[in-house]
Amino acid sequence: MARLIEANRTRRLLWLDHDSYSAPLLTGGGPPWLDSARCVAWTRQAHGLLGSDVLTLPLADVAAAWLAADPALGAAMAEKTRRAHLPLKACLASTALREHAAALALALRAALPDAIFALALPSPRDWAAEALALAGGAPDIEVDEDAADAAASSIADFLRLYATAGVDVLLLRESHAWNAGDAASWLELYQPVVNVARHYGWDWGIRLPAAAEFPEGLEPDFAIAPSACGRGPAGLVVPEAFWQRDELSTPAGQNTFDVGDIPPGARPETVLERLATLRERRLKW
Repeated sequence: MARLIEANRTRRLLWLDHDSYSAPLLTGGGPPWLDSARCVAWTRQAHGLLGSDVLTLPLADVAAAWLAADPALGAAMAEKTRRAHLPLKACLASTALREHAAALALALRAALPDAIFALALPSPRDWAAEALALAGGAPDIEVDEDAADAAASSIADFLRLYATAGVDVLLLRESHAWNAGDAASWLELYQPVVNVARHYGWDWGIRLPAAAEFPEGLEPDFAIAPSACGRGPAGLVVPEAFWQRDELSTPAGQNTFDVGDIPPGARPETVLERLATLRERRLKW
C-alpha cells in the first residue's frame, strides 16, 4: 500500500483538494457525502480527470452533511453547549454517523486502491469550535486548552473506526498561525489523535496557514504550508493566483510536494493547463 512519505521519495506528489470544484462540475451539486455509491462514482471520475496522487476523505464535511440531515442529532448537540467540546463529542458518538462514515471510507478505498488514502480533519480545537457553532453555542464560549484536549480524545475514539479501512495518512488542518511556543503547547494537546495515527502506522501531518517551527519530539511526519517547514516532507501550497495563470514563485525543492486547492467555478480548460504545469515540476525535482 502506497504511503505519502515513501511515495514522495520516488516521485514528486500532487495532492489536490478539488471537492468544491469537481462536485458541481461532475454531479451538478455539492459532494454527495451521504450517498456512498454516488460518492464513489464522483470520486473515481474526479481522480481520473485531475490525477491527484492522494484520495482525501474530509471527515468534518461528512459529519456536517450528516448533521444537516439529522435534526435529532442537531438537537442533542444543542443541549450540550455549556462546554465547548461537548457538541463535537455528541456528534462523533452518533452510531449512525459512525457506521456511515466507516462504510464510506471502505468504499472509497476499494474504488481507488492505488491512491494514497488520507483522512483529513480540522485540528481538535478547530473542529470543536465548528461543532459548537453548528450547535448554536454562544460566540463568547472559548475552545480553551482543556476543551481542545477533551476534543482530541473524542476524535481519537472516532478515528479508531478506520483501523481496517486501508488509511495511509492522517492530516490535521489548523486555522491558527503558530509561533514556537504555540506549536509545543497545541501539539501536546493533540497527542491523543497523533497516538492513534502512530498506532495504526499512518503518516500524520498538519496543514498550517503559515510556516512554523516544531519542537523536537512533537514534529509531524510532514507539514503543509505556503513555504517549507519541519524536517519531514513539506507540502507547498499552490497560491490561489496560480489558478489564474500566475507563475509559481516557490521552486520545486527536494523533499517537497505540491498541494493545490482548485477554486470553485474555475474554468476546466484552465485547470487542466495549470495541472500540466504542476506535473512538469516533477521533471525538475
